[in-house]
Amino acid sequence: MKYNLYRTEITDVSIAFIKSENRNVELDALLNRIQSQIIDIYQRKQEKEHGIKSLGNDMRYSVELNRQLENNSLEAYIIKFTENNRYFLSKFIEVTLNTNEKEIFFLILHNDFGRESKLVDNSFIRMPQVKKDLISFFNMYQPRINLPEISFIEVTAFSNHFFEDRGGHNFIYKMK
Repeated sequence: MKYNLYRTEITDVSIAFIKSENRNVELDALLNRIQSQIIDIYQRKQEKEHGIKSLGNDMRYSVELNRQLENNSLEAYIIKFTENNRYFLSKFIEVTLNTNEKEIFFLILHNDFGRESKLVDNSFIRMPQVKKDLISFFNMYQPRINLPEISFIEVTAFSNHFFEDRGGHNFIYKMK
């Protein structure tokens, strides 16, 4: 999986986003397993329905995929956040307050990748909106609680795969 990693620095009055080039081998391994699960779901659906329009519900209810997410026994605690952008701030608050992890990774889609892949409908949250919402939240409310380390994984592509749109239906292919 190809991605941008944004680490956050939270102070008493603000939040900053720092793009990180440091890669963690264990995190990469987990992200590759997640990519494999999503590709499997995608391929099964595209064969069954001659392409896909959206994969949102299929990913949401996939037992195999969900075993890789929000699982504190794995290498990293990853929250898939591909839902409608209106729910981001409430989900962010819920997760950060109710999770006892030292570090939380929010998995989101880059705008271009989200549109090209059609993994979810077009209402998904994008990194610019994440930044805007959290900066506003931290500037306004100045939370005084101890938060875990928070990072954002912005998926930009699937390794060795590409998507093709055929008349509104998408297909995924492995690069040769």
